[in-house]
Amino acid sequence: MKEIKVEAPLLTFYAYTNNQTTIVCPSCDFEKKIDATPYKGVNRALKVKCICGEVFRCVIEFRKCYRKKVNLSGEHFSEKPRKRGILRVEEISMEGLKFSSLDPVMSG
Repeated sequence: MKEIKVEAPLLTFYAYTNNQTTIVCPSCDFEKKIDATPYKGVNRALKVKCICGEVFRCVIEFRKCYRKKVNLSGEHFSEKPRKRGILRVEEISMEGLKFSSLDPVMSG
């Protein structure tokens, strides 16, 4: 019987304001501080090999504010024309949020 390999989760590390970040191995917790500048603008996962032999994939985020994934319900309102609808908040940060409408905007 052939063994099915489960894809490991993609890890995310955040660059500080000085473009430094710390990569942490998910297997042995070994930490390595690196200059993340060469990875700015790279829109794909990086493949990392730890000193313990573990190979994992990660991305480096250069956002000013961390985005937290959430699953919150809410309502949105419009004054002109007077309408309302239901929404789902998907991500939040100190500077904003990401949401999607769950239904067509209804008359209020």
